[in-house]
Amino acid sequence: MRHPTATNQIGKVVSEAVVHSFQFALTGALNDWITTYAEVLYDPEQSFGAGTITALGRNLLDLRKGIVVFGDLNKYPIYAAVGKMDAPFGEMGSVNPFTNSTMWHAFAGLSYGAQVGFKTDAINAVFMAVQGGAQSGSLNTPVGDGTNVPSQVNNYVADVNYTTQINDDLNVKVGVSYMEGSAYCHDFPVTHFFPCKKSNPASTACGRVNFQDRLQVLAAYATTANEWPGTFNPTAPLNVFKASKVTSLELGAKYKINDNYAVSGEFSNFVAGPDGAPWHRQNQIIVGVDRSVGGSSKLFLELFKVDGYV
Repeated sequence: MRHPTATNQIGKVVSEAVVHSFQFALTGALNDWITTYAEVLYDPEQSFGAGTITALGRNLLDLRKGIVVFGDLNKYPIYAAVGKMDAPFGEMGSVNPFTNSTMWHAFAGLSYGAQVGFKTDAINAVFMAVQGGAQSGSLNTPVGDGTNVPSQVNNYVADVNYTTQINDDLNVKVGVSYMEGSAYCHDFPVTHFFPCKKSNPASTACGRVNFQDRLQVLAAYATTANEWPGTFNPTAPLNVFKASKVTSLELGAKYKINDNYAVSGEFSNFVAGPDGAPWHRQNQIIVGVDRSVGGSSKLFLELFKVDGYV
């Protein structure tokens, strides 16, 4: 996901020849039931560090994920994990060759915590206890008066999904998830990663269909349980717009023309205000085509339109 900002781009027309990101991952099986995973990320284009993409603070390596997993699924369908990992909330994937969906931008969570899961070929159920405060992704719960220091494990995420093989050509996956503390809990004016007074839970339902390993259809919907307090602007004349819940919708499809070529299209949005509000919603439409090269590389072209503001 690209983040156009005043430190990345100036004016209405820009051009870039850059390294967007670089990732290196290492998995280590210490024995039959202990496995480690570490992922190092370099991402000057989307880093939250200060300065431009040439500043040192935005050119450092980041341990994006670091996990220790306990369990042997060959013997028992139960496992546990602890570390820094993605929150198991709904469908945060995309059919696009490169750009993430707005659903991902709105609700994907990356945090410290501990998971326990049950996994078979058909059922996957995961519960994650999450460190409180404002995490790296879309997670935030109060941990004390006026602080966001993650000194309590007081947030959690739960996900259950089911995959069924209808026939030799068709399989379907459906799931539901719940998040006790989403990112949408701040008062006005909104400042990301600041402490919140009260948690705002979120839930999602999603589905993915695969047909003959050629056609993939993805659908997901997520919403907060309560209005986001920060979506009420008390300044006249904007104070006529009431506070709103945050919702996101994703609809996408990808078709493999052959072993080398695939085309995709996706719509996703982020609704954070009532009809008529300047911050009502943001829509994203992506059309992409990609080509596999030698089984190890992918060349792609994306056309996309982002409309609106939140």
